[in-house]
Amino acid sequence: MDGGDGCWDFPADAFAEILLRLPATSRRRLRLVCRHWRAVIDERAPAATPSEPKPLVYVIRDMGWGSATASAYVMDDVASGGRFREVWRGGPDTTGRSYDTRLVGTCNGLLCLCDNIRPGGAVSLVNPATGESLALPPLPGSSGRRPQRGRRWHETYGFVHRPDTGRYAVVHLPCYSDPTGQLDAVRVFTLGEASWRDVPAAGATSCRLDAGIVGVCGAAYWVTKGSEMVMAFDAERERVAPAAPLPVAVAGNSSSHLTEVRGRLSFVVTIDEPKLARVEVWVLGGGREGPRGWSCRYRVQVHGAPKASRQQLARPHFGFERGELVLTSGRKDRESVVFAHRLAGAGKLQCCEVRVNERNQGTAVARIKGAHVWTFGYVETTEPLSVYSRPR
Repeated sequence: MDGGDGCWDFPADAFAEILLRLPATSRRRLRLVCRHWRAVIDERAPAATPSEPKPLVYVIRDMGWGSATASAYVMDDVASGGRFREVWRGGPDTTGRSYDTRLVGTCNGLLCLCDNIRPGGAVSLVNPATGESLALPPLPGSSGRRPQRGRRWHETYGFVHRPDTGRYAVVHLPCYSDPTGQLDAVRVFTLGEASWRDVPAAGATSCRLDAGIVGVCGAAYWVTKGSEMVMAFDAERERVAPAAPLPVAVAGNSSSHLTEVRGRLSFVVTIDEPKLARVEVWVLGGGREGPRGWSCRYRVQVHGAPKASRQQLARPHFGFERGELVLTSGRKDRESVVFAHRLAGAGKLQCCEVRVNERNQGTAVARIKGAHVWTFGYVETTEPLSVYSRPR
């Protein structure tokens, strides 16, 4: 035994051989066991930097009569029009009840799903690579309640991964409990624990659910009801605090939401006009900083098409291949189509632009009949979910 740390002192060579057979995410967690393990892992089996995420397209198909199916597809080598392969599928169960399961978010290769039909929105995790799934305990007070149709419970959840420890957490903002959207606490479930916990918010805050809840580098972010401030739940310190004011005001003819661009929190603003849609993407701490730490990194202009049929920046995640590829989505011939646009001069600090018009519609990389689509980042992992099924 290592008297200083109280853990097994394996011979370094044998220990390194064991560690190299584990996923990188598991090695990151094992670094926290003791000083000796941290030193061996850092020197002999460092946890590799995660691969560049691939686009994952989440699809909802309405089958009629209250029935629907959902699928998740991964796009390999999207810039070259590569494979579009299904990695997960869900649909109505044997009870015949309605189906409305939405994808809350992805962290590495894990999908966080929310069943909107069940009271409070039942949350589960899926690893498409291993086929495993893990159901989270219901929110406190939701058991026994009748389902509330029309509630978009998935909008109240966020999925967070802490790169330093490899731990995962699901965050719930109880906005539906107050018609004004106010909340004085955030509910958190950390994988491996037995139950949800309430983390007090420092003073009453609020949430604008249509702007999304985004997990970036171990924190969950959302926009306050008045659209003036971005709030953050820090999963490491377990506290709620203001993160930054919004970079620009959101006018009446505008829509906006949060997203993530290459590991940084980002804010997307879309201004709709009769024959033009203008999109700006602001990144927090992303280079030449403007209003209070934000910088404008992308501009997308869609010309000509009526609002109902024009392309839109893919949501919630749109940038892939080191930020050089931008995805948009639209409708064409009764299909949902995902388009890829290559940026000129991408990867530098200047603001990059994409112009979409009748002559330049981008490359159609996915066509899905009769579907609603959302895009996320996906890094395949063989990390087992079973290690979280037995609470500590």
